[in-house]
Amino acid sequence: MAAEEIGEALISQSLPDDVIEVIMAFLSISDAPKAAIVCKQWHSFIASSPIRRALSHSLHKCKPWLFILGANKGRGLGFDPVARRWIHLPPLSLYSNEQDTIFMEGNGFLFSVSGDRFKFTDSFLTPRKWRDSAAALRVWRQNPLVCYDGGKVIVIGGVHELEENPLCVEMLDLKSGESEMCDPLPGEFKHSASSTWLSSAVFNGKVYVLEKFKGDCCCFELQSKRWGKVMSVGSLASSSSSSQCVKYFCLACKVGLVIAGLIMENGEISFQMCIVEENKMECKKGTKLRMPGEMLKLIAGKEREEEEDDEYSSYAEYIECRSAGDLIYVFSKSNYMSRRRVCLFDFSKGVWEMLGDNDGCSFRNWRERVLFVCCPVTLDQTSLVFKA
Repeated sequence: MAAEEIGEALISQSLPDDVIEVIMAFLSISDAPKAAIVCKQWHSFIASSPIRRALSHSLHKCKPWLFILGANKGRGLGFDPVARRWIHLPPLSLYSNEQDTIFMEGNGFLFSVSGDRFKFTDSFLTPRKWRDSAAALRVWRQNPLVCYDGGKVIVIGGVHELEENPLCVEMLDLKSGESEMCDPLPGEFKHSASSTWLSSAVFNGKVYVLEKFKGDCCCFELQSKRWGKVMSVGSLASSSSSSQCVKYFCLACKVGLVIAGLIMENGEISFQMCIVEENKMECKKGTKLRMPGEMLKLIAGKEREEEEDDEYSSYAEYIECRSAGDLIYVFSKSNYMSRRRVCLFDFSKGVWEMLGDNDGCSFRNWRERVLFVCCPVTLDQTSLVFKA
């Protein structure tokens, strides 16, 4: 008998299923495909439907991953926050048409919008063919804000061919294929009604839209399909009356709605955020959080010493955030040409963490659009995508 067969037999004989299940509970979700090749017993254990369901449930500790994808060539990385490692993704075919603009939602959905064409696929991790929406968009547009909730897509604003209706909002039901025009975006957003200028979060049956550079915020009720009052969140992220917020972010986490901002104060820039009371859009007492200054410098500092000192505009232009569950990822889009550093805040631990640099998959072509998304990962997706 070969040595490998003897070792496999010994493992199978010495570990009953309940012990294997305990072992699995200590693994991250990205370790499951590797565990499945330890021996035939482990493979059968992980592959069986009842066990897979139980194992998926036991892996609830798997926190949302950050994914970084090159839209043109399909290169990509995923960060597993439990295993604390970057994982190279297999080549992905993202574009349905090279002229289309791709949007990603926090649940892994991909949407393709060009003019009045609208396509979607339900997961970039288990890619399928792009599907055309049964209903075309009623308004021709480019670069709208696209949000998703419960099978419905909300398409907000965008750049319009004739500039006749820059504030239009329409809702598409992906199940029924029906579409309807909704209450338009309030007039305060007339000159910034595209995804370039807006940050959004879907939380508690509402879509929150925030103007990144002015701080105007408004929420869209998904049930009534109407917009609420426009409010300013200028004082939420700022630490004092003398400070100035140069860029805002709207995020949805398990703990609630979060407003974050890049704050300029006394010539120094910082990243601050707080949990918001929705009805009043006021910061909840004791929830203001500030990223350590050294972390922010590592994320968005100058690429080279010889660069000009005016780096604050670079901070505002390139810093971005993604969130899901207990986690908020903060990073600089510019650094995905080189350093690729990411900072993480975990609400369950209450700490900031700097992630290790990934060791490849740089996006050196400045024309290539890099997509970022934070979303949960299932056991089935790791088995299909993250090969051992």
